Amino acid sequence: MKLTKSLRSSLYWFIEAYSKGLVGDKRWDLTNESFEDGRLHWESYQHAIVDPYVMKLAITVWSNNLEVDETGRVLNEEWARFRAFQAIRHNFDKNFSRADIAPPLETWEVLENELGEG
Repeated sequence: MKLTKSLRSSLYWFIEAYSKGLVGDKRWDLTNESFEDGRLHWESYQHAIVDPYVMKLAITVWSNNLEVDETGRVLNEEWARFRAFQAIRHNFDKNFSRADIAPPLETWEVLENELGEG
């Protein structure tokens, strides 16, 4: 089975949003000015976004939260992306900690599925 158009589109938007970090996402108070006012440090931000662990965590949380109906249509793209960014934001926003994640991440959100399992 191939990825549906909806799932491919959701993946594309997730990757684009991830490459931009949280800057400009309407759910966050981070903007390009967050670098200028010192809230975000450019080098820390760049390091976090390309860190394989951070990337893997974001993809895991995103994919574990993503819901798809029986036709392959993605039902909750924004929520899955929001949860993924909550999971990684503390890596570059000095005003955001893991304790700020609401609701707190649950174990199932951060666990990777074994290969071959659904």
